[in-house]
This record gives sequence, structure tokens and C-alpha cells, in this order.
Amino acid sequence: MLKTIFDDIEANMIFFKTMLTQNIYPNFSVYLKEAFKMIIFSGIGDHRHNEKIKIGIEYMISGLVGVICLWIVERENYRVDNFIEQLSEIHYSNMVDLLKDT
Repeated sequence: MLKTIFDDIEANMIFFKTMLTQNIYPNFSVYLKEAFKMIIFSGIGDHRHNEKIKIGIEYMISGLVGVICLWIVERENYRVDNFIEQLSEIHYSNMVDLLKDT
């Protein structure tokens, strides 16, 4: 899933970089967070009202969007494969731990 996200962003890099750096839509990172939350909550059923899950997902998505924004703005300094590998390790284990207690 992360590879798909990064591929989609890379295919539309001019749009994403413009939105983040030109202040056209000042809350663009907030929009990204909300979009990711909708995708995740649609895939995990009716757990959206579980406080532990809401807090955990908010935390993970905030980090994910922060890293994506870093990559968009400073893409020439980073390899996308490194981002995907690190994020996969972090998010996979955290998501499994978060959902196993529900």
C-alpha cells in the first residue's frame, strides 16, 4: 500500500509539491491526513469509535503524512525505497498491535 501511495504521489509530484510549498491550500497536510484516515477506517470496519484505535491511527497517520511531506519537499535527498521500508516496518507492527487488542 505504501508503494502505491508513493507511486501515485510521484506521478503527480508537481501538484503535490505545489500544494505543499506555494501556500495555495495552506492546510493541505491536514487534507492528506483526513484522506488517509478515511481509507484506513473504511478498511477496518466499525472500530472507528474505539478510543485506542482512534488515538493510534491519528498518531500513525500524522507521522506518515509528515514523512510524505518531507519526501515531497526534499525528494532529491532521499530514496523512496528507504522511506517505504522504514514506514512498512513501523506501521505494520504498530497496526497489528493496535488491532489485536480489539
